[in-house]
Amino acid sequence: MSVDPLSSSDWQGRARREAVAICNEVSVSRSVAYDDLIGLMAIAWLQGVNLGAHDTLRLSEQAFARLRAALA
Repeated sequence: MSVDPLSSSDWQGRARREAVAICNEVSVSRSVAYDDLIGLMAIAWLQGVNLGAHDTLRLSEQAFARLRAALA
């Protein structure tokens, strides 16, 4: 099974989209310290991974429910 790189269950894709969304919100008219930017990117990355983990868990629970129903 291949994973669509734009799939909402792709953890790296989600993390990148979160990081891009944060960067897009940073005003180009004001200076942002490098350390602050790195901190924001780390938060975005973890948010993307967290969302991906929840999505993966949901899909696993659905698969187990289907298996349980098939074995009943």
